[in-house]
Amino acid sequence: MLKDTETTEFLGLCTEPYAIMMQYSCFNFAIFGADSSVSSLADFLQFVDTEYNFLSFSEVLPVCVKDIVTGLDYLHSHNVAHRDLKPGNILVCNQHLPNSSDDTVLGKAYQACPIVCRLSDFGLSRSVDVQTKSVLTSKTTSISCGMPVYMAPEIHLNQLVMAGQEDLRRADMWSLGLVMHAMLNPDLCSPYRTELMQTASVDPQVELRNIMAKRQLPQHSSKYEQLRIST
Repeated sequence: MLKDTETTEFLGLCTEPYAIMMQYSCFNFAIFGADSSVSSLADFLQFVDTEYNFLSFSEVLPVCVKDIVTGLDYLHSHNVAHRDLKPGNILVCNQHLPNSSDDTVLGKAYQACPIVCRLSDFGLSRSVDVQTKSVLTSKTTSISCGMPVYMAPEIHLNQLVMAGQEDLRRADMWSLGLVMHAMLNPDLCSPYRTELMQTASVDPQVELRNIMAKRQLPQHSSKYEQLRIST
């Protein structure tokens, strides 16, 4: 069983089959005056983009990256590949902040650690002991037609017939890069959204494979250019 300092605390279990009670983690916007909370990085990015000026939340990005990289490094160091890394599978939380009405106390705690990110959904993960012939059957979907936009080019192009552990770790690193792209472009619903909106292809998944064959990186949105310059 994997155990790390950022692993969600296990509280207990019931006797019913497959029913496990664990800590519920969320990012609560009450400290910003909003009666809303989100549990995933995908929802966090969307909510902040639509309800706030995302630039005012730019301090959370380095913390998110550090937590995500730390979690992925922990998996890889234990010979486990995640295989489905995307913003929707990254939990966000600020429940570590003190429950205080003192703005100074709360402000200092927020500056020290504004957010905690944890990797989740290991349904497709593979350890070194379990190699796979089904790399292409990922649940990572987005945009339309169940498109796996966070998958590595070699997966889109069917270049991994029998994937080894190192292949899967490299695919994780590509997904990590696209997660960072999503963090710097929160107004886009997913990477390659701009390119796919510009094509007349009736099958966006075919178009995505064409993009991957060209080793083309996703375009950025112009909305947060200042964020990318300063981050």
